[in-house]
Amino acid sequence: MISGSMRRGLAAAAVLAGLAGGPGLAGCGGAPVVRPLAAPGAPALPGARWGVELLPPRRRAAGYLLQVRIHVLDPARAAPLFAAGAPAELVAEAGGKALPRAGAAPGDWPPAGEPPVAGRIYALSFDGTRHPVAAGERVTLRLGPLEERGLVVEEP
Repeated sequence: MISGSMRRGLAAAAVLAGLAGGPGLAGCGGAPVVRPLAAPGAPALPGARWGVELLPPRRRAAGYLLQVRIHVLDPARAAPLFAAGAPAELVAEAGGKALPRAGAAPGDWPPAGEPPVAGRIYALSFDGTRHPVAAGERVTLRLGPLEERGLVVEEP
């Protein structure tokens, strides 16, 4: 039997998970949680036109990899980004150097034969060994028809 204090703690954790973008209470029935594209009057999120939210690129593996995460908000609008053979390129704005795609890894792009799923976060990895990109630098992501300039690289 769960005590009252444990029950309150679990309820608080569920609410906090929801506030942090996790499933929280809204995702309890297996339904994905989908955040709105942008608050009224706020600037559009990067990638909003294509039904995705582009999360800030992050340095991984001591800076040898850069990972761009793509949160799908509207699968129908995001479909062209998932097309087989959709070109993916990350360009460092400072030097204009294109970073090559890193080897395919689980969860990498594009997902094999699977349509985009609302609420899921997909990842693209790029090799930064030849052209290191420091945290705070700006990059441009080109993914099929999407081109998003000025994404700021973060540390993990």
